[in-house]
Amino acid sequence: MTGSLKDGQVLTADLCDSSGLLLLEAGLPVTDALLRRLEELGIREVYLNDSRGAASPGRSEFTAPYDDAAKERLEHNYHRITAAMTGFVDEMRVGDPTSTEEIEEVVTGYLQETIKDAGVVLASCMELNGQEISSYDEALQRRSVRMAMLATVAANKLQFSQADCLIAGVVGAIHDISLYGGQCTPLDDDFLEHPLRSIDLLRNTFGVTDQMRIVVGQVHEQCDGSGYPRELKSVRLHAVSRLLNVVDAYLTLIEPMDEGGVDAERPVSHETSYRGIGAGVEPSDALAYLVQHALFGYFDLACVQGLVAAASIYPVGTKVQLDDGSRATVLRSTGASYLQPVVKLESLGQALIDLRFSERKILQPDESDSRYRRLPKSSLSQVLWRPAA
Repeated sequence: MTGSLKDGQVLTADLCDSSGLLLLEAGLPVTDALLRRLEELGIREVYLNDSRGAASPGRSEFTAPYDDAAKERLEHNYHRITAAMTGFVDEMRVGDPTSTEEIEEVVTGYLQETIKDAGVVLASCMELNGQEISSYDEALQRRSVRMAMLATVAANKLQFSQADCLIAGVVGAIHDISLYGGQCTPLDDDFLEHPLRSIDLLRNTFGVTDQMRIVVGQVHEQCDGSGYPRELKSVRLHAVSRLLNVVDAYLTLIEPMDEGGVDAERPVSHETSYRGIGAGVEPSDALAYLVQHALFGYFDLACVQGLVAAASIYPVGTKVQLDDGSRATVLRSTGASYLQPVVKLESLGQALIDLRFSERKILQPDESDSRYRRLPKSSLSQVLWRPAA
């Protein structure tokens, strides 16, 4: 019990919560700040584990950070939405009647999982980073699915209505429908018109409302009027489109690429993310970049803050270096404690540490993670999330 802990007490074994999560390492003193934090979080039961990463008497082993059943449901949802997107695009190409019914069902499933545990949805979304892609359409489809997932989490975090959360997920999945088949790419002169073509393609699609079509046309608009296709300003933009614009920019920045090398000075745009050129921007750098550009007026600041709250400064799956030189992978965000997520150490038997209760701190992203590159300061003022007009 927490009542047996005293300020200044030096631990003879690791202090863990009831699920086996490491709160404070052996040899470190209990602090008044730790006791207050445990009380704030409502943690009443703790125990000492004298074998790092191993089971303690009466307990099985360090528990996984996500429920296996939830993971299976999300994997099933991913296969469902991927198949639904494939069928949707194929029907659209040959002019058959189309419907978003199955896509809506999967997005509803993502929303339900998000309400239960946003962390597991984010983990599933970020795991898609490692998947190899072999074609333009495959890359576009994966990116659209990720956008649907991340937008649903962020919309829920911003306390959007369930109807708007559903719009965010569905439009995130289908907004780039006119780009499939490579008929229009960022290299084309009329690329900035593709949202209007998407609206036309979706005009007779069952399940796509007038409100959804409005959002489809506004995903690439910026709050300062510098976006496309109509250069609308924030007062004329739907709240969901402002959020999707932020999510789209974030994914454009971080999307890992399969071809080419890491070039710290190479701008990232739709062209590079869809074509597989160069490495994506480190997620923590991308979030900091979006915050800065929200202050410049390009993005809705509340939506950027909602994305940060959803993804955390160090998103799930990010590899980090701690201030003692050890390396770890982020497993969970911890709400408002953006810089203190739950991490899994590469050493110490893959021990889980909640950094809110540890003397350790994240020093920086792990630069050995070849999926990402750091964003140089010289690029902070550049517009990197869209092709040049």
